[in-house]
Amino acid sequence: MNRKRNGAILKRKKTFHRGFALILSIPLCLMALTGILLNHSKTLNLSDLHLTNRLLLSWYAVEPKDPSQALHIHNKWLTKIEDSLYLDGTHILSNIQSLTGAVS
Repeated sequence: MNRKRNGAILKRKKTFHRGFALILSIPLCLMALTGILLNHSKTLNLSDLHLTNRLLLSWYAVEPKDPSQALHIHNKWLTKIEDSLYLDGTHILSNIQSLTGAVS
């Protein structure tokens, strides 16, 4: 009788331990993945990525910047926001001081 009881308790402990380990492994894996990404951010050019998702921007209380200058050329938009230049929303150059004009 005592052996059956001990076996049942041991089985419950193993089941609990397995479930607890699975639950904890998800955040630990996410932390490891984000740590690797942050360590290799220069190699992966993560600093060149810009968030456009309004939900993520609002989550971090970041307001999207209004374009400081924009030119409409042959059905395309050339836009300067802060020190970056975009063509139809695609980042093309950085460290731009001023936008004087454009040639297509």
